[in-house]
Amino acid sequence: MKFHRIKDLREDNDKYQKDIAELLGISQQYYSEYEQGNRTIPSSI
Repeated sequence: MKFHRIKDLREDNDKYQKDIAELLGISQQYYSEYEQGNRTIPSSI
């Protein structure tokens, strides 16, 4: 399952994957896997 919505929201706000990854405290590669659907987004942190 791909998460197109999070990519759309990121792009609508003129942010890069690196920017969002830094806010989340994860690597850019890890965040990229969320957008590609290779990793499930946790429901709680």
